[in-house]
Amino acid sequence: MAKKSAAKKALGNMKMTTGVKVALAVILTVILGASCIFTRQIDEALRLGVKASGGADGGSDSVALNGGVLSAHFINVGQGDSTILKFPDDKTMIVDFGDTGSMKKPDGGAQSIREKIIGYIDENISGGDENFIFDYAILTHSDSDHCGNMKYILEKYPARIIYRPNVIAANGGFIDPAIAVTDSAAADVNEKLWTLSGAGYADVAVKTTAVYTDAVSKMYEQVTRGSETFTPKVIVSDGRRGAGRGGKPLQDISGRDAAGDPYSVTFYGPQSPRYKSGASDEWNNCSNISVTEYQGKKILMSGDAEKAATDEFVAAYGEITFDVDVIKLGHHGS
Repeated sequence: MAKKSAAKKALGNMKMTTGVKVALAVILTVILGASCIFTRQIDEALRLGVKASGGADGGSDSVALNGGVLSAHFINVGQGDSTILKFPDDKTMIVDFGDTGSMKKPDGGAQSIREKIIGYIDENISGGDENFIFDYAILTHSDSDHCGNMKYILEKYPARIIYRPNVIAANGGFIDPAIAVTDSAAADVNEKLWTLSGAGYADVAVKTTAVYTDAVSKMYEQVTRGSETFTPKVIVSDGRRGAGRGGKPLQDISGRDAAGDPYSVTFYGPQSPRYKSGASDEWNNCSNISVTEYQGKKILMSGDAEKAATDEFVAAYGEITFDVDVIKLGHHGS
């Protein structure tokens, strides 16, 4: 009898567990259904719209805040990142450039990632202007899935101000132009490679991939578009703020819409000039971390920042409430 009772008890527990699972499944189904029903109302309440676009982008997402006056375009580039922000004064910023190679199109064919990004810009950003110039470009860090197409995108659509990682490019005997800038007493300090003790490159990380070298080389080239010729201003990303910055001017971006209302891009990372040499996360943690804000709406972008960089972020700015509406998770969400 004792054995039979134990068996019945075990069966009862199993039935209870199954019942709980079924109940949880029903509850989750209801919640998911409700979220689908109320998504539009939630978006409208936040004045936040998300849509999947067609055409050359092949299902990329765009996010419009405050009636579309500030928008973020997250281009589907497969494994990698490429995002474009359009500000209330119509200035534009591209953040990262996807990897080299190709990916599948919605119709089953293949398309190079480079062509996809250029096609998206043509259809959604440039307005068909062959002389279109980005106001800002950010390469968050030196990995190929972020810098892979930078050379080619900037060749067609250059940028006036470019943010780059504090990582020296050195492939095939290439001499990174930032080294000469760092040695120049007259150069803007934000254009120099940096260490915790000031401008310098003695302990700055070096990356020898051809794709990163190509990206860095293109940043410093003179540009001619129409009747205009200029050399981009290249800033080495440094997210320190306050006393720890040692008097170095901030790298933030600001502007105003037609009514005079301000918007801003505030940089919070990286906090360190380099990370553990030889570690797998060394390049990722050099990522530029920023918060874009307009009329109370905020977008946080963090490149591929991993634990070391995000721990520094929390330690430095933990007293600030980052109540953001959109977040691009570091390292593709991993």
